[in-house]
Amino acid sequence: MIQITPIGQVLAPSFDHPIEMLEACHDKVRHFTHQLAQLPAHLDQFGITDATIQTIHGILRYFDVAAPLHHADEEQNLFPALLTVAPQYSPLIERLLAEHLELNMSWLVLREQLQTVQQGRAQALSRTRVQRFCRRYRLHALDEENEVFTAAKDFLSATRLQELGQPMAARRRSAV
Repeated sequence: MIQITPIGQVLAPSFDHPIEMLEACHDKVRHFTHQLAQLPAHLDQFGITDATIQTIHGILRYFDVAAPLHHADEEQNLFPALLTVAPQYSPLIERLLAEHLELNMSWLVLREQLQTVQQGRAQALSRTRVQRFCRRYRLHALDEENEVFTAAKDFLSATRLQELGQPMAARRRSAV
């Protein structure tokens, strides 16, 4: 079916194109890590404001809900599919899986700090911890895009790629 997009509007990627969907998730990672990276200076200058609380709420929601779903998409669907046709990517995927664990552990600590600020029990965030988390997440996303997503497009058939989107979509439906 052909979809006509009104001028000036862009269709969001769908699960029929899972690599594009994963890339869009990485765009959100960049967006939310950018917001997070700005928070320590903002708190220093303005303290806790309604806008700060709303920003923290959005960051928490993204990294508590969307990021784990994204990691599950990669861990349960994309990485195994790629390894079946391109086992030479095994060392890279092992490293990326380890990074998922590292990012999750870092997030749990940061999450606690963000919640403390959001609840008004603290006025500041660890600038070093925030910057390290944001930098690691951005580099991780870039590695996935440059290596895994490119390899998936090269090694997986269009049919296989489309099949990967089905469990991804189902994962979102069951998370709601």
